[in-house]
Amino acid sequence: MPSTYNFYNGGLGNMRPQRITTPRGFKGFILRNVIDTTQQNLGAAADIIQAILVPAEVTVMGVTFKVTTVDAGTSVLSLGITGVDTDKWGSGMATTTAGSITPTGGPPFNPHYFAAADTIDILSDGADVITTLVAEIIAVCVDSNTTIDAGGN
Repeated sequence: MPSTYNFYNGGLGNMRPQRITTPRGFKGFILRNVIDTTQQNLGAAADIIQAILVPAEVTVMGVTFKVTTVDAGTSVLSLGITGVDTDKWGSGMATTTAGSITPTGGPPFNPHYFAAADTIDILSDGADVITTLVAEIIAVCVDSNTTIDAGGN
């Protein structure tokens, strides 16, 4: 049976929100987390990492996944939202090449609106146990609870 591991609460991950506000009131921000499977292995049972907690009323414009320390196993990963679209931002992501970024070239324009708080998840295909992977996940977000009138206020 698959297990779910929470990496965004500071115990296993290193999530750091970075907010940006433009002069016109547009409120964009970046949610970033580093996951480290030496702290919590992913088993061979299609385990799930809850990598980034996205607040309610936020639109995620795109997500990237960058391998910083490789894992020698054969498992591949998907990046998405469990129960909604498990590979929205990536599928078949290898864990064996340091510096590899999914998708290639940075986050694609592939927005998803979160009406309620939820997580961006990394799902293992369960081929083997992942024990040494360290990866950075970055989500580019927009506060969708903000209205900007024609005058930019």
